[in-house]
Amino acid sequence: MSTANISVKVHIEGIPGRDDFFLTLPLNSSIEDLIESMRDLEEGTPLKHIRDPYSGEMRYFLVAVNGKMVCFPDAFREILRDGDEILFISPLAGG
Repeated sequence: MSTANISVKVHIEGIPGRDDFFLTLPLNSSIEDLIESMRDLEEGTPLKHIRDPYSGEMRYFLVAVNGKMVCFPDAFREILRDGDEILFISPLAGG
C-alpha cells in the first residue's frame, strides 16, 4: 500500500542556530516544492536564506540529496523520496 505523502529531513548549512527539521510533502514532490513548502514554517523560516524575500530569486546555494550534489537549475526538478535527506549549503558556510 503506497502513501500519498513523504517525509524528508532538511538541513541548511551556514545558518547559526537552525536545527535540522522534517517536512511532510505530497508524493512526487520536487526540491522546488520543498522550497515552497518552507514558506509555511514558523517565523524566521530558513526560506529567506535560500530565496530572496523581495524578488523571489534563488540565492547561491549548493544542494545535496542523500549526500549527492545536485546542480541548479536541475535541482528544482529533482523528485524526492520518503526518507531523503536534503542539505542546502551556503558558499559562506566554510569547511
